[in-house]
Amino acid sequence: MGRLLSAVSVLLLISASYARVDPNKICQDVPDRSFLSDFTRCERYFVCVNGVAHTGECPEPFFFNEATQACDHQRNVACRNCPSDAITTMANPLSKTCDSYVRCISGEREEIRCPVGFIYDETLGRCNLLMKAECFAATCTDAMDPSTFTFVPSKIDCSRYFICHQGKPTVRHCAAGLRFNPSINGCDLEANVVCTPNGPLPVFVPEEIEIDCPETGMTFLPHPTNCRQAYLCVNGTPQLIACSIGLAWDNEKDACVPQHQTPCV
Repeated sequence: MGRLLSAVSVLLLISASYARVDPNKICQDVPDRSFLSDFTRCERYFVCVNGVAHTGECPEPFFFNEATQACDHQRNVACRNCPSDAITTMANPLSKTCDSYVRCISGEREEIRCPVGFIYDETLGRCNLLMKAECFAATCTDAMDPSTFTFVPSKIDCSRYFICHQGKPTVRHCAAGLRFNPSINGCDLEANVVCTPNGPLPVFVPEEIEIDCPETGMTFLPHPTNCRQAYLCVNGTPQLIACSIGLAWDNEKDACVPQHQTPCV
């Protein structure tokens, strides 16, 4: 088995194709006057005018936030620049199907295309078999309302789920021994969840709940009177999430855990 895995790894390295990312492709099929993140530096962005990308740059120490279409504090932006002293990989922001990814070498980025039947695996940091990997970029679809929160179960991991907002996915993980339950949009005891990895992805859109949330960023707030509930706040918009019977909200872990592990009574 060890030799087989080694052979597959070698095949991936040989089959993957390498190319510099073309920044002008980012404006293809994009609405006019859209602001998009520049894949080379977190502080840079593109403005698409008549299909042509025009560059811009946020002043220090801000990064460009594509969700808000503005320069923002770094803590509110899910972006990282290529390190100048290391080799790393990351998802390709131009790919909506994860058929390629970006490799950073000495601060420079290059695109690596996966062979047929493979997609980029964000957990492994390289191409992996389609049935074994999950494409985060394709999780949030155009059919979802970008102004609300959509919870999407993982297709390969019962303890993982995604929260889609403004077309962008945020990955979340349940605590050990728990599974994501789409009927409550939260983590639940394994016995209460019917999970079929690699099956279809049901989508559940929660209703809006009014509560004061921070105007920027993503955070969880405990429910003021119910320790089995909490609020998810994203850029000032709240969403109520509830724990299943026997579970309670843990403010430190930002997740539902067995009730006996919390002071909830």
